[in-house]
Amino acid sequence: MGNGIKVSKKLHEKYGPISRIAPDEISVADASGIRKMLSSFRYKKSRKFEHVKVYHQSIFSTSDETFNKMRRRQIAPAYSHAGLDTVEDVIMENGIISLKKYLDSEIEKGNGVSTINYINAFQNLTSDVIGSLTFGKSFNAMGNNGHPIVTAVNRGRRLSTVTLVFPFISDILSLFPAIINAKKLIIGYSLNVMDERKLAIQEGSYKTGKADILQIYMDAVNTTSGKKLSKEELIDEMIITLIGGTDTTSLTMTWLIHIYMLYPQIYKKVCDEVLEQFPDRSKPIRHHEAKQKLPYLVASVYECMRLRGVSASGTFRETPAEGVELCGYNIPKGVDVSLYFEGAHHDSKIWENPQSFNPDRFMGPEGEKMKKEVLVFATGIRICPGRNLAWYEILTVIPNLIRDYDISLPEGSIYTPKNLDPTRNNEPVIIDDIDLIIRKPRYEKRDCNIVVKHRTFD
Repeated sequence: MGNGIKVSKKLHEKYGPISRIAPDEISVADASGIRKMLSSFRYKKSRKFEHVKVYHQSIFSTSDETFNKMRRRQIAPAYSHAGLDTVEDVIMENGIISLKKYLDSEIEKGNGVSTINYINAFQNLTSDVIGSLTFGKSFNAMGNNGHPIVTAVNRGRRLSTVTLVFPFISDILSLFPAIINAKKLIIGYSLNVMDERKLAIQEGSYKTGKADILQIYMDAVNTTSGKKLSKEELIDEMIITLIGGTDTTSLTMTWLIHIYMLYPQIYKKVCDEVLEQFPDRSKPIRHHEAKQKLPYLVASVYECMRLRGVSASGTFRETPAEGVELCGYNIPKGVDVSLYFEGAHHDSKIWENPQSFNPDRFMGPEGEKMKKEVLVFATGIRICPGRNLAWYEILTVIPNLIRDYDISLPEGSIYTPKNLDPTRNNEPVIIDDIDLIIRKPRYEKRDCNIVVKHRTFD
């Protein structure tokens, strides 16, 4: 369990772009094959995902075309650039501003320097952001160094991973009290939030005018029935939004910081760009400014997503009744196709020296074309609806963090620029990972620490 990426890599190295992984399952590592399986509702989401739910199907788990289109139309305003512009202050307040308060406090306690676990800090940050947007209020996980809901979300993600591999687990959840308690906690919290929102509307204290995910879903009408979403449907959507909005962004930033620490010359180039473009530390760097003025930093994010994408495997599609041709093979009906994104991201036919970390591949006109080859948010009709939110968080957190703080590896770190990997052209060894639907560092308490102090200027 948790080694899906490593197993897929070995299989594709031995058998090529198509590999059989079970009697009725194959894995595809070819970019064109992956795009094909994501291009049309003909290739339905695998029935494996029917078990990834609380009550009903959700925007994540559904294989129904009509339902998926309906949910995407309903939630689209919240994730559009126009919608996110209305909540950028919320994203900033619960994101980088909250992180800076935490770092400043820790640095003060340490007399000018502190060692922090950045994966934990980033998860607390993204939990607070998505909590504010989905539930209308922050969990204050950053201020309290965690929250029971964040713990429950982690357990929910692990459960989702297990049920994808062993669907029968969903029928015996009573044997896992920790999972049951986590489920009850999230459901109870969701119900309380909905009741509070209804009361606020009745009393006239709820302020409109921003892209509020909770309110969008509460106001939405199911076109299939003409009725508003039930409490159970709301809970399913809120939970999947919470899980999806917490882990993918926090882990992308985690991998990015780790890789920066392994490549000091690239990190210096990123820092120089940020400091040159935004020297005034009294003004926070906002999303649109970063996107426009920091092309090399943006390129480094794309390269991180390519080299260590958080969604590297575990996405399944089912072949239709007429079958499908993939990579020159005729695949019969009813076969689950695992989309091995890492294979596409490391395909030497697309990427020069694919094992190397090189942000320059995403610079200039050719770089703009290559950005379309990064599939971490998927593509086609099931592209991640929250991808814009992820960029808002990344491009407000990372530039401000770099400009205002000096970060470095603690003494005794195992993974350093000098610890070289012969399988990666003698570039630095990247920390070991575990694949639980999303890819995360295996030993996060040991390997995800940085020394932080305020940046000084000559």
